[in-house]
Amino acid sequence: MDTGMLDVPGARLHYEVRGTGPVLLVMLGGSTDPAMATPLAELLSGRYTVLTYDRRGYSRSPLTAPSGEHPVALHADDALRLLDAAGSEPAHVFATHAGALIGLDLPAWIHGMLTRMAANADPSLRYELRAFSRYVPDAAALRDAPAVMAYGAGDLGTVFHRATLAVAGLLGREAVELPGDHVGYLRDPAAFAEALHTALTPSQSRRS
Repeated sequence: MDTGMLDVPGARLHYEVRGTGPVLLVMLGGSTDPAMATPLAELLSGRYTVLTYDRRGYSRSPLTAPSGEHPVALHADDALRLLDAAGSEPAHVFATHAGALIGLDLPAWIHGMLTRMAANADPSLRYELRAFSRYVPDAAALRDAPAVMAYGAGDLGTVFHRATLAVAGLLGREAVELPGDHVGYLRDPAAFAEALHTALTPSQSRRS
Protein backbone atom coordinates (compact mmCIF):
# COMPACT_ATOMS: atom_id res chain seq x y z
CA MET A 1 0.00 0.00 0.00
CA ASP A 2 1.20 3.50 -0.87
CA THR A 3 0.02 6.57 1.02
CA GLY A 4 0.26 10.27 0.25
CA MET A 5 -1.16 13.73 0.78
CA LEU A 6 -2.90 15.82 -1.88
CA ASP A 7 -3.27 19.57 -1.41
CA VAL A 8 -6.74 20.83 -2.39
CA PRO A 9 -8.30 24.25 -1.73
CA GLY A 10 -8.78 24.51 2.03
CA ALA A 11 -7.51 21.05 2.97
CA ARG A 12 -4.85 18.35 2.62
CA LEU A 13 -6.27 14.93 1.70
CA HIS A 14 -4.72 11.73 3.02
CA TYR A 15 -5.08 8.93 0.47
CA GLU A 16 -4.12 5.27 0.13
CA VAL A 17 -3.43 3.32 -3.07
CA ARG A 18 -3.40 -0.47 -3.43
CA GLY A 19 -2.94 -2.81 -6.36
CA THR A 20 -2.76 -2.41 -10.12
CA GLY A 21 -5.25 -2.19 -12.96
CA PRO A 22 -8.16 0.19 -13.64
CA VAL A 23 -8.60 2.83 -10.95
CA LEU A 24 -11.40 2.14 -8.44
CA LEU A 25 -12.17 5.03 -6.09
CA VAL A 26 -13.87 3.86 -2.88
CA MET A 27 -15.88 6.46 -0.93
CA LEU A 28 -17.65 5.40 2.24
CA GLY A 29 -20.11 7.53 4.20
CA GLY A 30 -20.90 8.79 7.67
CA SER A 31 -17.90 9.11 9.98
CA THR A 32 -15.89 6.31 8.32
CA ASP A 33 -12.40 6.53 6.87
CA PRO A 34 -10.28 4.18 4.69
CA ALA A 35 -9.70 1.74 7.56
CA MET A 36 -13.23 0.33 7.10
CA ALA A 37 -12.55 -0.24 3.40
CA THR A 38 -9.26 -2.08 3.98
CA PRO A 39 -10.58 -5.69 3.69
CA LEU A 40 -12.48 -4.87 0.49
CA ALA A 41 -9.57 -2.86 -0.94
CA GLU A 42 -7.10 -5.68 -0.29
CA LEU A 43 -9.33 -8.21 -2.04
CA LEU A 44 -9.89 -5.98 -5.06
CA SER A 45 -6.27 -4.87 -5.35
CA GLY A 46 -5.47 -7.84 -7.59
CA ARG A 47 -7.89 -6.48 -10.20
CA TYR A 48 -7.93 -2.72 -9.61
CA THR A 49 -5.82 0.17 -8.43
CA VAL A 50 -7.94 0.87 -5.35
CA LEU A 51 -7.91 4.48 -4.17
CA THR A 52 -9.29 5.39 -0.74
CA TYR A 53 -9.04 8.64 1.22
CA ASP A 54 -10.11 10.60 4.28
CA ARG A 55 -12.63 13.31 3.39
CA ARG A 56 -11.61 16.88 4.25
CA GLY A 57 -11.58 17.47 8.00
CA TYR A 58 -11.65 13.72 8.73
CA SER A 59 -8.88 11.72 10.46
CA ARG A 60 -5.66 12.51 8.57
CA SER A 61 -7.06 15.09 6.12
CA PRO A 62 -6.72 18.40 7.99
CA LEU A 63 -8.42 21.62 6.99
CA THR A 64 -5.95 24.33 6.02
CA ALA A 65 -8.31 27.32 5.89
CA PRO A 66 -11.36 28.57 7.83
CA SER A 67 -14.39 26.55 6.78
CA GLY A 68 -18.17 26.71 6.82
CA GLU A 69 -20.42 23.96 5.48
CA HIS A 70 -18.91 21.32 3.23
CA PRO A 71 -21.50 20.82 0.45
CA VAL A 72 -21.60 17.76 -1.77
CA ALA A 73 -20.08 19.69 -4.69
CA LEU A 74 -16.99 20.54 -2.63
CA HIS A 75 -16.40 16.87 -1.80
CA ALA A 76 -17.00 15.93 -5.44
CA ASP A 77 -14.30 18.40 -6.43
CA ASP A 78 -11.93 16.79 -3.91
CA ALA A 79 -12.68 13.35 -5.32
CA LEU A 80 -12.16 14.49 -8.89
CA ARG A 81 -8.80 16.02 -7.96
CA LEU A 82 -7.78 12.65 -6.52
CA LEU A 83 -8.87 10.88 -9.69
CA ASP A 84 -6.98 13.40 -11.81
CA ALA A 85 -3.87 12.79 -9.72
CA ALA A 86 -4.30 9.02 -10.22
CA GLY A 87 -4.22 9.36 -14.03
CA SER A 88 -6.25 10.33 -17.06
CA GLU A 89 -7.93 6.96 -17.70
CA PRO A 90 -11.65 6.47 -16.89
CA ALA A 91 -12.15 5.22 -13.34
CA HIS A 92 -14.70 3.13 -11.46
CA VAL A 93 -16.25 4.55 -8.29
CA PHE A 94 -17.75 2.50 -5.46
CA ALA A 95 -19.58 4.74 -2.98
CA THR A 96 -21.95 4.20 -0.06
CA HIS A 97 -24.16 6.46 2.10
CA ALA A 98 -22.88 10.07 1.98
CA GLY A 99 -20.15 8.88 -0.35
CA ALA A 100 -22.83 7.90 -2.87
CA LEU A 101 -24.09 11.50 -2.95
CA ILE A 102 -20.55 12.65 -3.69
CA GLY A 103 -20.32 10.04 -6.44
CA LEU A 104 -23.54 11.25 -8.03
CA ASP A 105 -22.16 14.78 -8.16
CA LEU A 106 -18.80 13.86 -9.71
CA PRO A 107 -18.24 15.64 -13.03
CA ALA A 108 -16.57 12.40 -14.19
CA TRP A 109 -19.97 10.67 -14.08
CA ILE A 110 -21.39 13.25 -16.40
CA HIS A 111 -18.63 13.01 -19.44
CA GLY A 112 -6.72 3.01 15.72
CA MET A 113 -10.15 2.95 13.63
CA LEU A 114 -12.98 3.43 16.19
CA THR A 115 -11.20 6.42 17.73
CA ARG A 116 -10.93 8.07 14.37
CA MET A 117 -14.59 7.33 13.61
CA ALA A 118 -15.68 8.88 16.89
CA ALA A 119 -13.62 11.97 16.14
CA ASN A 120 -15.09 12.12 12.65
CA ALA A 121 -18.62 12.47 14.02
CA ASP A 122 -17.85 16.13 14.70
CA PRO A 123 -17.03 17.18 11.10
CA SER A 124 -19.83 14.95 9.82
CA LEU A 125 -22.43 16.75 11.94
CA ARG A 126 -20.85 20.19 11.88
CA TYR A 127 -19.99 20.56 8.20
CA GLU A 128 -21.99 18.02 6.20
CA LEU A 129 -25.30 16.95 7.74
CA ARG A 130 -27.46 19.89 6.64
CA ALA A 131 -25.75 20.33 3.28
CA PHE A 132 -25.98 16.61 2.42
CA SER A 133 -29.61 16.41 3.55
CA ARG A 134 -30.53 19.12 1.04
CA TYR A 135 -28.73 17.49 -1.88
CA VAL A 136 -30.75 16.40 -4.94
CA PRO A 137 -28.82 14.74 -7.81
CA ASP A 138 -29.08 16.16 -11.33
CA ALA A 139 -31.10 13.33 -12.90
CA ALA A 140 -31.02 14.75 -16.42
CA ALA A 141 -27.23 14.92 -16.40
CA LEU A 142 -26.85 11.45 -14.88
CA ARG A 143 -29.23 9.40 -17.04
CA ASP A 144 -26.56 8.62 -19.65
CA ALA A 145 -23.78 8.15 -17.09
CA PRO A 146 -22.40 4.64 -16.36
CA ALA A 147 -23.62 4.74 -12.75
CA VAL A 148 -24.73 1.54 -10.99
CA MET A 149 -27.21 1.95 -8.12
CA ALA A 150 -26.85 -0.87 -5.58
CA TYR A 151 -28.30 -1.90 -2.23
CA GLY A 152 -27.48 -4.59 0.32
CA ALA A 153 -29.60 -7.75 0.31
CA GLY A 154 -29.92 -7.41 4.07
CA ASP A 155 -31.35 -3.92 3.79
CA LEU A 156 -34.59 -4.81 1.98
CA GLY A 157 -37.39 -2.50 3.08
CA THR A 158 -35.11 -0.13 4.99
CA VAL A 159 -34.51 3.53 4.23
CA PHE A 160 -31.22 2.58 2.53
CA HIS A 161 -33.04 0.22 0.17
CA ARG A 162 -35.89 2.64 -0.54
CA ALA A 163 -33.51 5.53 -1.20
CA THR A 164 -31.48 3.43 -3.64
CA LEU A 165 -34.60 2.34 -5.53
CA ALA A 166 -35.81 5.95 -5.66
CA VAL A 167 -32.55 7.18 -7.20
CA ALA A 168 -32.42 4.24 -9.62
CA GLY A 169 -35.97 4.99 -10.71
CA LEU A 170 -35.09 8.64 -11.15
CA LEU A 171 -32.29 7.60 -13.48
CA GLY A 172 -34.44 5.06 -15.33
CA ARG A 173 -32.49 1.91 -14.44
CA GLU A 174 -32.68 -1.18 -12.25
CA ALA A 175 -30.88 -1.28 -8.91
CA VAL A 176 -28.35 -4.07 -8.30
CA GLU A 177 -28.41 -6.24 -5.18
CA LEU A 178 -25.09 -6.82 -3.39
CA PRO A 179 -24.39 -9.25 -0.51
CA GLY A 180 -24.97 -8.19 3.09
CA ASP A 181 -26.49 -5.00 4.43
CA HIS A 182 -25.32 -1.39 4.08
CA VAL A 183 -21.87 -2.41 5.39
CA GLY A 184 -21.69 -5.70 3.51
CA TYR A 185 -18.23 -4.75 2.28
CA LEU A 186 -17.07 -5.03 5.90
CA ARG A 187 -19.05 -8.09 7.05
CA ASP A 188 -18.09 -10.38 4.15
CA PRO A 189 -15.44 -8.62 2.04
CA ALA A 190 -14.72 -11.63 -0.19
CA ALA A 191 -18.32 -12.15 -1.32
CA PHE A 192 -18.86 -8.42 -1.61
CA ALA A 193 -15.70 -7.89 -3.67
CA GLU A 194 -16.73 -10.57 -6.16
CA ALA A 195 -20.26 -9.18 -6.49
CA LEU A 196 -18.94 -5.64 -6.86
CA HIS A 197 -16.55 -6.72 -9.62
CA THR A 198 -19.47 -8.35 -11.45
CA ALA A 199 -21.59 -5.21 -11.09
CA LEU A 200 -18.77 -3.00 -12.40
CA THR A 201 -17.89 -5.20 -15.38
CA PRO A 202 -20.91 -7.49 -16.08
CA SER A 203 -19.98 -8.62 -19.59
CA GLN A 204 -16.32 -9.15 -18.70
CA SER A 205 -17.24 -11.09 -15.55
CA ARG A 206 -19.49 -13.44 -17.53
CA ARG A 207 -16.55 -14.26 -19.82
CA SER A 208 -14.13 -14.92 -16.93
